Amino acid sequence: MQRKSQDIQRLIKRRTVILSGAKVTLFGLLMGRLYYLQVVESEGYKTLAENNRFNLELLPPTRGRILDRNDVPLATNKDNFRIEIVSEQTKDVSKTLEILQQVVTIGHSDIRRVMEQIKRKRGFVPVPVVDNLSRSDIARVAIHAPYLPGIKIEVGQTRYYPFADSAVHLTGYVAAVSQAELTGDPLLELPDFRVGKSGIEKAYDQKMRGAATQRQVEVNALGRIIRKLPGDDGSAGEDVGITVDIRLQNFCARRLAQGNSTLVRVDDPRIQRALNEGQKLPRGTDSTNGQVNIDDKGRLVAPESGAVVVMDAF
Repeated sequence: MQRKSQDIQRLIKRRTVILSGAKVTLFGLLMGRLYYLQVVESEGYKTLAENNRFNLELLPPTRGRILDRNDVPLATNKDNFRIEIVSEQTKDVSKTLEILQQVVTIGHSDIRRVMEQIKRKRGFVPVPVVDNLSRSDIARVAIHAPYLPGIKIEVGQTRYYPFADSAVHLTGYVAAVSQAELTGDPLLELPDFRVGKSGIEKAYDQKMRGAATQRQVEVNALGRIIRKLPGDDGSAGEDVGITVDIRLQNFCARRLAQGNSTLVRVDDPRIQRALNEGQKLPRGTDSTNGQVNIDDKGRLVAPESGAVVVMDAF
């Protein structure tokens, strides 16, 4: 009986030693792995952590201007005020948009678009609501900011043509990048980026486009931007000068529109007198701009066609 008890105790001691050795071995392996990760590979993991913490944000450059021979801008840039909403910063998106509609004009189609995009995007991603707002609109939104949680005011740039119809046939226009125009350049994939579609805007698009710049933004594990770090201003696009004199262009356009008649306002007594006499507006007359052609005999006449030729230009 005593011998059997001694055998059991030896067995227990043997198993205790084996288990203790296994524990010491596992603990040693664990400590070795921790030493390897925290000391030997620390620099590598530190670099990976930094890369995950900072992302690069691409900033579009300022597009170059189109200037006439006297450096008068025919195409330039102006501030584009827009409003965005961050759904996680408001308890009721629909209520916030309803209040916003009382401050600025927002179409029902825009509201539907915003609600659909909010469902598809993460709560911290801003969703555009309306753009091309005036400074007075933005001022009203800023005043009502305490009642508009989640609403952000952002400032971008849009193309502006000061002389509109007088020069649009020369300057052309810019628009969003089409699928066929994508070349792999990340700049072209920015949602607000525009490229030339016709005229000088298209012919000198690369020259006026400029070079983008990058800015580091600090993000958390979910990709939410915590802060934006200072970055370079980038390289603005080059200005393009042409030989057209816009003042002479406007003078010629007005003179051609007048022809041998006089261009007067529709509320002029001579126009009213001619209409009372039974005269009708000639075919081709555009009275929507508030002006009508009349000759020296008081008759309503149609606009004339013609051309202007510059001789001995130097």
